[in-house]
Amino acid sequence: VADEFVDWLRAHDRTPPTQMRLGWFPLGADFRAPTSLAPSQQAQALVADQTPFFLSVGTIEPRKAYPVALAAFEKLWAQGDERIYVIVGRAGWNTTALQKLIKSHPEYGRKLYWFAHANDADLRLFYQQAQALVFPSFAEGFGMPLVEALYYGASVIASDIPVFREVGGEDVCYFSLLDAGSLQKQILAIGGIAKKHTRPD
Repeated sequence: VADEFVDWLRAHDRTPPTQMRLGWFPLGADFRAPTSLAPSQQAQALVADQTPFFLSVGTIEPRKAYPVALAAFEKLWAQGDERIYVIVGRAGWNTTALQKLIKSHPEYGRKLYWFAHANDADLRLFYQQAQALVFPSFAEGFGMPLVEALYYGASVIASDIPVFREVGGEDVCYFSLLDAGSLQKQILAIGGIAKKHTRPD
């Protein structure tokens, strides 16, 4: 992102002020839910069902590319696949149609779930129990869910964009940007793979 900013300045015939120092630092992932905060009954019930589920985390907004992930799971469901897709994130801007699509989807409440008001305990439980995080964004500044998922032991499937390569490196499985078919293949490939990371206590 720092490099993109420099490129933007050059493209607009601007140079950074001499006193400006450009740099970056990695963000932390070890959020801790208070011990008094328990996962919601809905989150516990979903995990207790023991059906493999995949997780996406982030505000419902255009750059998150949720329709690409949903299309990938629809391809799987059309073939009789029982995998569950769970979305955790508040409703964002310019996604009224997508929100309606999710809530009216024939698999909503069965293979498709949207937790718009999940607490930290819900999120921790989902990270710990998910088959993988699915991160289909086409634009990100860092990608906090990616490092959170790895911290809690989940595998990660992410769109192949530079910032995810920078942050995730070889610990992440990548799919072709905005390609639901490519994502579908990664979901199938990762479904039977044991998790590589050790979850913290």
